[in-house]
Amino acid sequence: MPFTQIFLHPLHFILQIAFDWDDVNLHRFFIHGKDYGIYHSGGMSFSDDPHQVKLADFKFRRGEKFLYEYDFFNSWKHLVRIEDILSVNPQKKYPLCTGGGNLSISEAERKATEFERVEDEISNQLKVKLPAFLKEYQELINFVTDQENAGEAIGTVREKVRRLQEEAAEIKKLNQLLLPATFIRRKLNRRLLHYSQNRGAMPEEDWDEI
Repeated sequence: MPFTQIFLHPLHFILQIAFDWDDVNLHRFFIHGKDYGIYHSGGMSFSDDPHQVKLADFKFRRGEKFLYEYDFFNSWKHLVRIEDILSVNPQKKYPLCTGGGNLSISEAERKATEFERVEDEISNQLKVKLPAFLKEYQELINFVTDQENAGEAIGTVREKVRRLQEEAAEIKKLNQLLLPATFIRRKLNRRLLHYSQNRGAMPEEDWDEI
């Protein structure tokens, strides 16, 4: 995003959109030893107007970081790093996401103790199943390479392989349950464009419809 055009006020909403959050909690930026943010009744006060403070004012260098904290009760702290400073491309619309990884956990999932309980339960199952699978796999290797078992019926080996395949499929399924959903850059950029066209106002409709 162009440093000369982005202020802290819209940056907060851009981050909310990127994380797929709902802007229902207090927040702050901590930059060069000072707090910045949008004031909300009952929250912390800021000496600077976020509508007037630009990212360019801080004269960031590549690799420099600053803190973005959201939800003071749960203290979700994120280090925002300046990956690069590029020239504005007049052919592109801003703000623009140029890359990303996995999706973040939603606010509801972060707060839901049930989600945490299920996550712990799956992790515990994997801790038991994975070592058992590796042990059984090694036993199969030892079995088929032992000359004393050369005359063993092929059906016995096939049964051992079938059981291992079933266990491997179950382990893979459990592991996938712990992985975040896939990040889709095009979808995020549609939301950012909608936000920009809406003159910096968060949409009232569900993001999934955009």
